[in-house]
Amino acid sequence: MTTFDMAYNLISQNAAKVDTSRLGGENVSIEMELVGEGGGVMSADLRGGVITVRRGAAARPDCVITMTTGDFERLINGTLSPMQALFSGRVRVQGDISVLNRLQDVLGF
Repeated sequence: MTTFDMAYNLISQNAAKVDTSRLGGENVSIEMELVGEGGGVMSADLRGGVITVRRGAAARPDCVITMTTGDFERLINGTLSPMQALFSGRVRVQGDISVLNRLQDVLGF
């Protein structure tokens, strides 16, 4: 299983568990690009209280997250904290960074 497949499965599982009622009826879209061997692009959209995760780019993402496959693995296994990754530039964010805070449970880190 590639890192991208692992990420896609994890985010899909997390999305199914999130109580979207606490997100206040927002409509937001995140795109995540994992760079390197076993990488790829996926998106998560919150629309009408439903989170949809799919392979491929978002049409109009509110936030784009880019990181290496290795850094994604380190985030998931806890050897790299989200704040450390963000402030060190290992994770790059374009767009509305507040979307990350609102959908942190979906991302899993």
